[in-house]
Amino acid sequence: MSSVQTLSALAVEGFGWDAPFVTAPADAIAVLAARYASDVVLDDLGRRCVSRDVARSLFSERAAAEVKAREVRERLDAEAAAQAARNPVWAGLPADQVPDGLTPALAMMLAGGDGDRSSRRRSVLEDALDNDGITFHPIGPVP
Repeated sequence: MSSVQTLSALAVEGFGWDAPFVTAPADAIAVLAARYASDVVLDDLGRRCVSRDVARSLFSERAAAEVKAREVRERLDAEAAAQAARNPVWAGLPADQVPDGLTPALAMMLAGGDGDRSSRRRSVLEDALDNDGITFHPIGPVP
């Protein structure tokens, strides 16, 4: 086992591709060489290499980032599931329960659910038509 790891092998493993304008393995190798300039040495074939400790740290950093990304993804999935459980989708009204002469939309509005007008905010037009004028509702505290 050698004590160095070639930058080309690290580029094949996916390191160095995160910089902008990297489109080829040579670009990734150049990025790695610039990033670890003080640690880059030439092996007996003239290839740019870093020590196995540097390579090991790259792999461990990537593993830690993958664990963190998985934890964030699991947390977001759990939050989305909890929100979906709190706010279930209303199934609507079965087609056989729509009375003759009513449209399905009107039947659902009369049945409640998402069409329940008492639970939603009144529009400016509704407010203007029902009162003497438009009521101003400030967003924040009024001085």
